[in-house]
Amino acid sequence: MQPLSSSALREALFDAVDEGDLDRLSSLCEAHEQAICDAFPGWRTLPEPYREGPRLRWYIQGMTSVAQHMAAMRGRPELFAALTTVPEDTQALLRRLEQALADIDALAAEGRYAEAEAKARAALAEASGHKSGHQAMLTGRLGECLFHTGRVAEARAPFEATLTLCEESGDDQGALAALFSLFEVRRYLGDTAEAAATAERIASVLDRLGDADEARTFRRRAERVRAGEPRCRVVALVNGKPAELDELGGLQGSVQFIYERNRPELRAASIATEEGERLGAAGEFVRALEAFRRAAVADRHDPSPVYQAGVTCLFMGRAAEAAELFRKTEELAPGWFRCRAYRYLAERISAGTLDPGVFAAVTEFDRPDLDPTEKIRRAREALAKTDLGLLHVALGDALAAERKSLEARAAYRRGLDLAEEPDVRTQLLVKLGNLVDDPAERIRLYRDAIALDGNLLFAAVARLSLASLPSA
Repeated sequence: MQPLSSSALREALFDAVDEGDLDRLSSLCEAHEQAICDAFPGWRTLPEPYREGPRLRWYIQGMTSVAQHMAAMRGRPELFAALTTVPEDTQALLRRLEQALADIDALAAEGRYAEAEAKARAALAEASGHKSGHQAMLTGRLGECLFHTGRVAEARAPFEATLTLCEESGDDQGALAALFSLFEVRRYLGDTAEAAATAERIASVLDRLGDADEARTFRRRAERVRAGEPRCRVVALVNGKPAELDELGGLQGSVQFIYERNRPELRAASIATEEGERLGAAGEFVRALEAFRRAAVADRHDPSPVYQAGVTCLFMGRAAEAAELFRKTEELAPGWFRCRAYRYLAERISAGTLDPGVFAAVTEFDRPDLDPTEKIRRAREALAKTDLGLLHVALGDALAAERKSLEARAAYRRGLDLAEEPDVRTQLLVKLGNLVDDPAERIRLYRDAIALDGNLLFAAVARLSLASLPSA
C-alpha cells in the first residue's frame, strides 16, 4: 500500500470509523502502524475546521476508535494512554470550572443571581475554545440566571447553545435538560407553537431513550399547549406523577391535587414571596408588603405575591386595597387558592356590610394547634355574631373531625342556604356530598359543585369522587 500523508491517513482512518467499516480500519492500521504512531500526537491538536458541528464528533470518534483499535489489535497502548492523559494546565482549568459550577449553584440557591451570572460569564470566557461538558453546563447555568431573574427572552440563546453543545457531544441527558428549559422559556413567552413543537421534540428523544410513558406525557402536553393552556387549572399527582383531571378514571394510588399555571415560576419572584410570607407570619406586615411588591415586579405573571399581598392587606384592615389585589390575582390565575372567597369578604368589609374581624376569625381555623372542640366553640361564637357561609364550613369541618356527622351535615346545609359566593358553595357541596347517605344526592351534590366554576380544588375532588362511584 502506498504511503499516505498524515492528513490523508487520518481522513481515511476516521472515515472508516464513521462508516463502521472495521475491516477497512483494521487494514489501514496494519499497513500504516508506525506512521499512525508517529502522527498521532499531532492529531491530538484539533484543527480549526473540526472544532464544531458534526465534524467535531467525527474527529473525536475517529481519534478514540483508532487509539482503542491500536491498543487492542496492534499491541500499541501508548496512543490510548496519551489520549486519556490530560495535560496539567488542562487539569487546572477543569478544576477551576468545576469550582465555578459549584459556586454558581450555591449563589443561585441563595437567590444571588447577579453574582451567579457574573461567575458564569467569567468561567465561560476562561473556557472559550475548550470543548468539554463544562462549557455546556456553564452555558446552561447562564440561561438559568437570566430566566429566573425575568430576562426570559435573553435566556433563549444560552439554552439553544447548550442544546447544540450537548447534541454535538452525544450527551442525551444534557440535551433533554436544555430542551426542557427551552420548553419553559417558550411557554413563559407565550410562543405556543414553538413550545408545542419543543414538547414533541422532547417526546421523540424520550422515545429513543426508551422512556415511552414519559414520551406519551409530553405528547399530551404538546397537544394542551397548542390548544391553549388555561391560566390556572388543577391537576392531580397520582403516586407523585401528574395527571389531568380527564385522565382520572380508573386511576389507583394516592392522589394529591395541585394548582398548575400556564407559565413556570421564576425563582427570583418566589424567593421574594417566601420572604414576604415569613415577615407576614411574624406580624411585620409593612415589610411583607414590600417583599411581595418586589416579587410582583420580578415576575408580572405570578399570582402568588399579589394574592399574599391581598391577604396581608386584609390583616392590616385595608379591605378595599385587598379586594383590588384579589381581583388582580383572579386575572392572573382564575381560581387561585382562596382568591375568590377572600375577594368576596374584602368587598363586603370594604362596603361596611361585614365586620372586619370576620377575616381574622376565618383564618384562625387554619391553626394546627387548635383541636376540633376548640374550633367548634370558636365557630359557634363567631356565628352568633355573623351568619356566614365560610363560618359554617369551619363549623362543619370541626364537627366532622369529631365524628359528629349529623351535626356536620346540618352545618353544611345551613351554609348552603346562606352562601352566595361560588367558591364557598363549591366547598360546601363537596363536603356535604362526602357525608350524605343517599348515593343519588351525593352524585347530585358533586355534579353541582363541578358546574359552579367556583373552587377549582374542590371541583377536582368532586370529579375524582364521581369517577369512583359506579352509579355515576
